[in-house]
Amino acid sequence: MQRSSGRAALLSLLAILVVLFYPALVLSRVVAPETALKSVPPWRLQWGPSPAPSPLALRSATHLGPRLRGISRRGLELAVWNPYIGGGRAGWLSSPAEAGAPLPVAAGLLARPDSVWTALVALEVLASFCTALLSLRALGTGARGAALGAIVYSLSGAVCSHWLDWRGSAFALGPLALAAAALGARRPRWRPLGWGVAAALLLTCGSPALPFIALGLSWELLFGA
Repeated sequence: MQRSSGRAALLSLLAILVVLFYPALVLSRVVAPETALKSVPPWRLQWGPSPAPSPLALRSATHLGPRLRGISRRGLELAVWNPYIGGGRAGWLSSPAEAGAPLPVAAGLLARPDSVWTALVALEVLASFCTALLSLRALGTGARGAALGAIVYSLSGAVCSHWLDWRGSAFALGPLALAAAALGARRPRWRPLGWGVAAALLLTCGSPALPFIALGLSWELLFGA
């Protein structure tokens, strides 16, 4: 029964990835917020009328996009520290807002330069599904209910609205804080490890991870041993 439930969760995840990334897998159409720049003057005059881009797409194309392309070309030199790039701090990781969040770094290091955005969205969908599934299972939800909840969370507006944003790492990895608190409440010897994970989450994802940390702390205070 447990094996069949795990297989159902895996098949659900594969179905989500195939449906979302069918254009990239079959039609070679990658995610590219930079195309939104064509609808902004003076490009609009050259390329013809088109709807104005969303503020999120515009900010992604002009702020996070150059850092992602730089990480793809030069690796950890830009992902971890470079004093000549905005956000670089001697001896510290790049700030999350400057592409120092875990998932943009992973996408930049693993994907081809022309597929970084597609890889980032795929990683966020995959991570949000897996962390939501883990947290729901840690809270005692059945396997099928946890799989359904993970699907709902990974495709929810809160997560989808940050697919092209550095905050997406916090929303995709945030449920780990609740999972760590739930496991620590049931198994006290795991508590230091759990809160170590939560602290790492906060440091690497920035302030958007704070609500998840607060939720995990509240859970442990209410239900911890």
